[in-house]
Amino acid sequence: MKFYKLRDMSTGKYSTGGNDPKWDEDGGKVWMKLKDLKGHLTMWTENNKAPISPFWEVIEMEVTEVQAYPAVALTGKKK
Repeated sequence: MKFYKLRDMSTGKYSTGGNDPKWDEDGGKVWMKLKDLKGHLTMWTENNKAPISPFWEVIEMEVTEVQAYPAVALTGKKK
């Protein structure tokens, strides 16, 4: 499964998304679809009447399943 983030290369921080995005060190917003991130960038340029910074980069990440186990194992209680 892929997901996407927006990072400022000059600071290493990630966009929090939304109408007035902030930049966060702890990971920021995750977009599950590239078209949704594209929509965010389009909205940002229209609302701010400014171009996208050349220092912003799209980070494409992928999640893979490593292991599966019963959820009850997290509580330590036996069924």
